[in-house]
Amino acid sequence: TGGIDMKKPISAVLTITVALTGCASVYKIQPQPTGQQDKFLSDGQEVLMSQMKHIVAIAPKEPVVRDSRQKFGLNILVKNTGTLAITVGPQQIKARFNEQSLAIYTADEVLAEIEKNQRIATALAAFGGAMSAAGASRSGGRVRESGYVSGYSSSGQYVSGNYTASGYSSAAAQNAVNAANVQTESNLASIRASGSAQSARYSGKSFNAHTLSPGEWYGGSVYFDAISPGKDLTKLKVDVEVDGDVHQFTMDVSQVAK
Repeated sequence: TGGIDMKKPISAVLTITVALTGCASVYKIQPQPTGQQDKFLSDGQEVLMSQMKHIVAIAPKEPVVRDSRQKFGLNILVKNTGTLAITVGPQQIKARFNEQSLAIYTADEVLAEIEKNQRIATALAAFGGAMSAAGASRSGGRVRESGYVSGYSSSGQYVSGNYTASGYSSAAAQNAVNAANVQTESNLASIRASGSAQSARYSGKSFNAHTLSPGEWYGGSVYFDAISPGKDLTKLKVDVEVDGDVHQFTMDVSQVAK
């Protein structure tokens, strides 16, 4: 039998690695102030700020999300304006898109997921490469030769005709194995590049559980499940609870033409 074709399985592994399915779209997130909230620019980024007992500011980590199949992020900043210490964390943040709740992740959780998927993909790619190399060694070494011969036999009789011969060539087998190994290295390089690109996208300070002293600022990034906005304007609503107060933020989400 012929060698095992691992290209399709490895392609599937790469898809798993980046966790992408379906058709991607590009969309933008625009903060919209409500009530007594303020909206201002910080380094060109639109930020919403809400003040109750304490101050909470929020902004999209990426105002334009280039791939709707990936998790999107928000930057959260809190200032303790009281006289006692308070504790904040991701468990106090809730988000809804089109009134559907979204799961929340810290940057650390997203990076851990990327690393896990990369380890799985690398192991599967290495296993697939070994299988492909083994199959190449078996099938790639087989050689077949055919042709036409004519001449005189040892008894002096003239003979002619077609012939076919088969056998095994170690050189051909090694060439096939080398080609399989090159493909495996290419697959592993793609996995590493994909993981590095994703890690860079989700890098930065994570908004983890933290106790703020009076007057202290604390901030970081949180991430949410991928969303797929349609052509019509949709709403992203985010609630951040701090010391019993719920700061409610609204953002417009709209698809961007490719």
